[in-house]
Amino acid sequence: MTMREAGLYVHVPFCDKRCDYCDFVTFADRPDTIKPYLNALDAELSFHAATPIKTIFIGGGTPTALSPEQIARLMASLRSKLDLSPLTEATVEANPESATEDRLRAYREGGINRLSIGLQTTSDEMLARLGRLHDFDGFLRAYQRARDVGFDNVNIDLMFGLPGQTMADWRDTLGRVIDLGPNHVSAYALKVESGTKFFRDGVEADGDLQADMYLFASETLENAGFSHYEISNFARPGRESLHNLRYWLNEDVIGIGVSAAGYRAGVRRKNTTKLQSYIERCLAGQRPDAEETELASSERDREDLMLRLRLRSGADAAALRQAGVPNLDVFLSKGLAIEAEGRFALRPAGWLLSNQLFQHLVA
Repeated sequence: MTMREAGLYVHVPFCDKRCDYCDFVTFADRPDTIKPYLNALDAELSFHAATPIKTIFIGGGTPTALSPEQIARLMASLRSKLDLSPLTEATVEANPESATEDRLRAYREGGINRLSIGLQTTSDEMLARLGRLHDFDGFLRAYQRARDVGFDNVNIDLMFGLPGQTMADWRDTLGRVIDLGPNHVSAYALKVESGTKFFRDGVEADGDLQADMYLFASETLENAGFSHYEISNFARPGRESLHNLRYWLNEDVIGIGVSAAGYRAGVRRKNTTKLQSYIERCLAGQRPDAEETELASSERDREDLMLRLRLRSGADAAALRQAGVPNLDVFLSKGLAIEAEGRFALRPAGWLLSNQLFQHLVA
């Protein structure tokens, strides 16, 4: 029996410094844990031996915090435990300050063919407010290194609605990024999450300004030749993120590493968020799952609709109406969505209000 193809997410939870807005499971003070963690990843991969992998995304944390030797070890584990013959896209996240030539080359030689660099903003003042370790010049050097070692598919991550950021700042960031010629841009509104330094400091996001910045980014990037193909993502033709599309199309993705989540054969799993517990359980031959949920077919159908509404291509209009999703005609009458060829698709202004639809589908 042929095994089903899947995507693979690998979580590397180590950072040189935790950003002030970050609420991910990351650790900036445990370099001695990296080696046992890589051994634990290798052990967890054994539970998915020989699975054919279509896409890979190595995220974090900061995957470029690993040394070249550790990167080679990680990539060797993936090659030895999994079937990578169907692999079409393999992405790694990078922070500019740790994206050295030897690390980038180690990932490239290990089979990574797409890079996602966290810039956030071109303003050095705002980068310092975010707690980032790089400045814009440092980013430019990392971007050029990425191109020089052979990455011809590069995404730049941006954030908007930052403390003190004006529309003029955002316009400047978008202009400079477009001039660099990336293949893909991701743009996310700042969210102040509990447990972060921003939350403790009382930082608040200006929702109205963020909405204006979002619509400006959509128009600006579209005019520059990018397709606004998902709520927060823009791509040159043919450069959409194949791995992230698996999430939005509700296709199988295996999650490896502490706190990693995945979906496989109708079952959602999430690993423990406790680093030491993750390592100990994996090395003892135990699954590190903390949560496991089997979805009923009706739940899966509603998830499908919700996730497809994140995409420019939209969802089946008849299925949305059959599911009783409210306000569809209101969205259409106000120009927040379009309906054509049986598809209901949100436009950028509609995406700003999409939670009205999403909440019904996950209720």
